[in-house]
Amino acid sequence: MWKFPYYEIDQEVDWDVLERTLSWLSELKNVPQEPEWHQEGNVFIHTQMVISALLELPEFIQLSEQEKHIVFTAALFHDIEKRSTTILHVDNGVERISSPGHSKKVNLRLEKYYTLKFRHHLQFGKK
Repeated sequence: MWKFPYYEIDQEVDWDVLERTLSWLSELKNVPQEPEWHQEGNVFIHTQMVISALLELPEFIQLSEQEKHIVFTAALFHDIEKRSTTILHVDNGVERISSPGHSKKVNLRLEKYYTLKFRHHLQFGKK
């Protein structure tokens, strides 16, 4: 069974360990979000709120251990590419913050990472 290495089921998330281990996570503290949609502030705070809400969901609690690790990881990673896509722009005279393409970039990055990491598994059974 695959497990996210820095998440233990039924234990409090250790954000200090996550920040020390995953350097990109701390970078999210410097990434603003559009206040109209994200009053909580930066992407790091948003990610913490997403994880906190996720862990309380009855649907999450009912998942298998494997599924919990997968969904936790997806929630943790869901906005990581806002680091590279966030822009300030003016829309009808109002300064706005947006992150165009961040979801697609996350998907491409993870696909590339997992394809390289697990390519020997993908070749199983091929001649």
